[in-house]
Amino acid sequence: MIKFFRHTAAYRRFLFQLQCVALLAVCVPAGAGETVKSPDGNYEFTFSQNSGAMSYDITYKGKTVVDGGTLGIDIDNSLFESALGIPRDTCKYWCSNLALRSVERTERDTIWHPLYGENSEVRDHYNQLTLHLGKGAAENSKDGYDFDKRRFYMIDIEVRAYNEGVAFRYHFPETTNGLFLNIRGERTTFAMPSGTKALYEEWAQGPFEWRTLKKTDKYQVSNGNDSQWTECERPLYLTLPDGLCAVLTEARMRDYARGKFTLDKDNVIRLKMYDGVEVMSPYSTPWRVVMAAEKPVELLNNKDIILSLNDPCELKNTDFIRPGKAYRCGRLEKSYIMSGIAFAEKMNFQFIELDARWYGPEMSMKSSALKESPDRNFTVKEVCDSAKKHGLGVWVYVNQRALYQQLDEILPLYKEWGVAGIKFGFVQVGNQTWSTWLHNAVKKCGEYGIMVDIHDEYRPTGISRTLPNLLTRRASEGMRKCPTHGTTPCCPSRDLWPEPPTIRRAIIATA
Repeated sequence: MIKFFRHTAAYRRFLFQLQCVALLAVCVPAGAGETVKSPDGNYEFTFSQNSGAMSYDITYKGKTVVDGGTLGIDIDNSLFESALGIPRDTCKYWCSNLALRSVERTERDTIWHPLYGENSEVRDHYNQLTLHLGKGAAENSKDGYDFDKRRFYMIDIEVRAYNEGVAFRYHFPETTNGLFLNIRGERTTFAMPSGTKALYEEWAQGPFEWRTLKKTDKYQVSNGNDSQWTECERPLYLTLPDGLCAVLTEARMRDYARGKFTLDKDNVIRLKMYDGVEVMSPYSTPWRVVMAAEKPVELLNNKDIILSLNDPCELKNTDFIRPGKAYRCGRLEKSYIMSGIAFAEKMNFQFIELDARWYGPEMSMKSSALKESPDRNFTVKEVCDSAKKHGLGVWVYVNQRALYQQLDEILPLYKEWGVAGIKFGFVQVGNQTWSTWLHNAVKKCGEYGIMVDIHDEYRPTGISRTLPNLLTRRASEGMRKCPTHGTTPCCPSRDLWPEPPTIRRAIIATA
């Protein structure tokens, strides 16, 4: 009987129904709690699902850190589904009809070695809980079609419990029906204990102030106007009423949209994506990270969790990478630059930096970073040659406008000149397009043996493990708040060491 219709649509329907029965047999009952603990037992993450809603709790040493936070992701695939002849998903919230089909538990305990930093080795030790969820079962196959025509989606929630903190993300296994994923936002929230306070900062170089987690509270900002919660930078530092302190942040944000934090309602912080993203499975979102401690210094000591959540180094050659200090040559004249080289050598610095306008107006799309401005009395190559004789390297500033248009021409040329590093100027951050472009640009620089410093609003998420030529980026308020605004009495040099591991920002003097 089976042999008779083995190649027919009826037989395919029979197999599909059989698979559905098998899947239902292994589904985890709704509402069942699934937990994972850190290797030392201090952190505990608990997942729950009731009536389609997914939530989680996190405790640290028995104390509540997150109580009833929500999990989920918003996807609108209606146009893709229609274009491929696949029945539309009619759920109001994409995650509301996910079935927990199986649970997987693993442990990892390895050592990796950073190229630089405080620690010569980092232990990557965690217990992982992977929740396999899915939705859709309506077959729509027809004779003659060679791809899956079902409305069938799979999503995993991956949770890693370290001794240093807890991280979770959403992973989409490869689809069988050709669908892309149009992600419009996340439903991720962090429900904090009543009485929690946040160290609020609206943008990367903005002022800090303590705020409650109440939507009705108002605060007076520096211009005298009242302000309420809009969105807060990450990492977000919190103090909890039971004496704990905590940090919320993200890791491995490489080709996604930046996440910040806003108030969903009193005591509930929501992850706010800059914009939607379009992805092709298999795909993993950035990690959402929760760290807790009894003392702030413990958070600093546990900083390597952010690096460990990133991929291993992708560069084949890392010999060119050497952190150090640089003297910024703000006056772009040959005699001044040569004096700067002598000063940097005397002070035991490792680099000098040629800042903006060495090649022309930085904000002009017409400015070419392939040659020096006609009114300069030096060439970058002769500066590099002179600096090399004194044991120094040379960094050059290049605005993103020139990088975007000329990167593939810039890199071989700068390698020929002997440039050690590029300071990316005023980069675009936030959406998926610019996040992807930026990290791809950093990787290209690494392939040419060039280090990178990122100027302005870029916030690190541990990508320096994967691309260790990315050394540093603008820090907390920096020289913008210095009374002398970058002149010698305040700070004559610029650090090109990786950012110090402070809780909220690395305090590096920048101009």
